[in-house]
Amino acid sequence: MQFHRILEERKSVREFRDKSLSKEHIYALQESFYKSQKLIQDLNVDFHFLADGNRAHEALLGYAGYHGRAIEAPHYMVITSEKKEGYLINAGYIMEQILLKAYELEIGSCWIDVLEEMDALRNKLNMEDPKDIVAMAALGYPKKNIFGIETSVSDRESIEDLVFLERWGQPMELDILNQRGLGEIFYYVRHAPSWGNIQPWRFILDNDKLVLIMLNDEKYGKGDSIDKEHDLDCGIIMLYIEKMMHKKGIRGKWSLDLNILYKDRYNIPKNSEIKGYFPI
Repeated sequence: MQFHRILEERKSVREFRDKSLSKEHIYALQESFYKSQKLIQDLNVDFHFLADGNRAHEALLGYAGYHGRAIEAPHYMVITSEKKEGYLINAGYIMEQILLKAYELEIGSCWIDVLEEMDALRNKLNMEDPKDIVAMAALGYPKKNIFGIETSVSDRESIEDLVFLERWGQPMELDILNQRGLGEIFYYVRHAPSWGNIQPWRFILDNDKLVLIMLNDEKYGKGDSIDKEHDLDCGIIMLYIEKMMHKKGIRGKWSLDLNILYKDRYNIPKNSEIKGYFPI
């Protein structure tokens, strides 16, 4: 399947069949982690597959869920990471690669929001890994066809609302995006998953760079989540844009090094933050 179709069709799954994943599928997910690309190469990151979903679900109560609701699933997977600058962005970028593999195998998945009580959650899950639990997802075969399960309750932002030209608030004409080969990319990446489907990201096209801004005001708040500033969402959107860029023949990788940017000239809102840029 073409990647832009995956963006349109992939949805979160929160109701699973009472059936364990096959050994082949479990191996494929584990292999996907070991083959996944990192944004930050020197970060120590690990993958944990929780096979006993009933036991894990009990352990997660009060510590992880979606909008406060515990997600009951046959299995769960966990990404742990040492804490360095950008570690959550890196985790989101890696985890979404594994979930794309799950989609390819017609395995349903749902991101799980993790609260801050790391030590207690690790103990409940009997995990000996001392690194922080930074990303979790529920896994299983969906009760319904994995294609077209609708979960979004919010309208997707228009391209004009997502992308600005050279500085915040300056309108981006679609003709300019299309001339740069970016119109189709933004049409499809609007469908990328984010917490609550609130799309807490915006972009500034600055000559030869696409700059990513994350919105952190009250509208986009996440309470007690470890991802208060939506850094996991940041890693997810970086992955999708990068894949769409490569599909269009625009090579490059996201950079988290912001030292070369003249950040003040972008005039971004007070409660927002530049997270990285993609060279075009």
